[in-house]
Amino acid sequence: MTWPVRITTLGPIAGGTVVFVERGVTYVTVVAKAAFAMIHEGLAVQVPASPLLVDDETELGTAEISGASETAPFVPGVDVIVRGHARALHGAPAPAVAARLVVVDAPPAGDPAVVLDKTVHAYGPRATEDAYPEPFLSAPLGGEHLETTPRASRPSLVLPEGVSGFPGFGPIPSESRQRTHLLEHASLAIEGSLLNLSDDFPFEYFHVAPADQRLASVPGGAWLMLDGMHPDLARFATKLPYLRAEAQLFDPVGKPTPLALVCDTLHIDMDARVATLLFRGHIVAPKE
Repeated sequence: MTWPVRITTLGPIAGGTVVFVERGVTYVTVVAKAAFAMIHEGLAVQVPASPLLVDDETELGTAEISGASETAPFVPGVDVIVRGHARALHGAPAPAVAARLVVVDAPPAGDPAVVLDKTVHAYGPRATEDAYPEPFLSAPLGGEHLETTPRASRPSLVLPEGVSGFPGFGPIPSESRQRTHLLEHASLAIEGSLLNLSDDFPFEYFHVAPADQRLASVPGGAWLMLDGMHPDLARFATKLPYLRAEAQLFDPVGKPTPLALVCDTLHIDMDARVATLLFRGHIVAPKE
């Protein structure tokens, strides 16, 4: 991949750059991607990160997206998304499985606090609306596939009674109505390697997580607990390390400018048992 601004990364991370224009000002965004193998009841261990996704990646033969584009110029908050399946324990088909995502802020000093807690119920296929759900082994938890797959042939995802929101754990495709409605009074144009944004562009468009899976920040040392997504464990739990990312942007004469990067995406892949974090920051482009 050739980036609009050349980037060199240190360590087993992936990186990329985006150049965008808003209100006549040109900015450079730096994106850094770090990946961690999730260890049950232990500290996640850093592993080499895969290259940044430029476009949404679709699961082969389905409408489910396995990964959302990671090259947004700016994300206002923090997206927490899960790729995985609701799984019946020990290979015994079940008519229903409750999948749950919990993120706990566990500071070295002070009491732990739950910052995200979401449950989605997966029910087996039903021959009719009133029929009892058929037992199943696994069901994808993205949610977006429900719009294109016939009801009788797939499990259904349902939020707990009285809870409103998105019945799934995302990510939400860029072409989904849940995102594109934000562009009704705005525009986004790609001109070569330049991303041109209209004035007052709604950067919320670049959120790929459902609204009920967005945080103000990713707590360092957070515990991730996932229920109903492992074939042999009712609950899988892992701890994220404390992380910090930074970059330097060099102008045409080689003068460096430090750029702080902020974590704005936590992608949990329960099928591969890998947690990926994206760090992002932008700065006014130096004049040539």
